[in-house]
Amino acid sequence: MTTQEHLEHSPDNSITAHPNSNVSNVKIEFGKEAVSLIVVLLFVITACGVIMGINLAKQAQLDNDFRDMKTQDWLKERRLMDAEAYMIANGIKVPGDDENGPTGNIQRMKPKEK
Repeated sequence: MTTQEHLEHSPDNSITAHPNSNVSNVKIEFGKEAVSLIVVLLFVITACGVIMGINLAKQAQLDNDFRDMKTQDWLKERRLMDAEAYMIANGIKVPGDDENGPTGNIQRMKPKEK
């Protein structure tokens, strides 16, 4: 078998050589170290992705909880103000009225001193 016949009738069907052509077949082989490095890198990248996903889900849950708490605080404040306005309109005195006057709710809204 001559070199020309070998090139024209390669057992690898993906290589087809024409007469007077040059055929090169390059094989890349990974050693054990390279394969183990690739596996470790894939594991680390996957672990980072999972942790980032968990962190995003937790942050979204915290944001929802905070929004719900702010809404509840706002509704509570609104109910207190409505109750105080009702008491003032009907002349009902509450213990804070003697100390802060009938608009004691303003005193309640002030920031507390430490």
